[in-house]
Amino acid sequence: MTAPLLALNKIYLATEGEGINVGLPEILVRLQGCAIACANCDTPAALAKQSPKYQVDQVLAQIQHLGLKRVSLTGGDPLAKIQRPGVMALGRRLKERGYWINLEAHGLTPLEDAAEVYDLVDFISADFKTPSCGHPGSIAVLRGLLQNYAAKLQIKSVIVDENDLNFVQKAYQACQPWPAQVTWTLTPAYDLHEALPQNRIARIYKWNCATGGKFRVIVQQHKLVFGPQRDDV
Repeated sequence: MTAPLLALNKIYLATEGEGINVGLPEILVRLQGCAIACANCDTPAALAKQSPKYQVDQVLAQIQHLGLKRVSLTGGDPLAKIQRPGVMALGRRLKERGYWINLEAHGLTPLEDAAEVYDLVDFISADFKTPSCGHPGSIAVLRGLLQNYAAKLQIKSVIVDENDLNFVQKAYQACQPWPAQVTWTLTPAYDLHEALPQNRIARIYKWNCATGGKFRVIVQQHKLVFGPQRDDV
């Protein structure tokens, strides 16, 4: 039986810049290849499809060298069919060694395809894609995540405009009753060539307050510190 391989973009030390774990140091394992290719993707270098060629032992050695016990698997798309055997093999090895694993998922993978990985990891950071991304999120997938993984789940949405805000509001209403332990984070979008989008952030703050404060608005901290074009932070 052939050992599973991974298509890898890079592995590096980072500080979580978005979502409810913002500010926590982590080892970021960025896998290569994503078929979604959102219009506002902030890591375009990880989109191109690549045949898996890195052995799990090679990836594990790089992670162990960096010292931390907190790992985030991201992409690209760590739930892509071609990546899943390698992700499962790596995840098992990490769990055997006491690592805490966060999975960054685009939230469009059918639950039956992703369940094995979801069951293994400690936390799921799932996007609910907005219309500005070009691939609006699936209510069916969102409901499945909430029903099966609420104890270790956050939902995140990148927001460009009021259309995106109205889209997440309707999705939230469609998924009532909402599990109290699940936070839905709104992330104001950065254009790769703009500085702090202050007006966009202010509009999202005001909208969230005016509509009952159901969401948590978190600006991407790493973009504030390093600028919007850096993808290794």
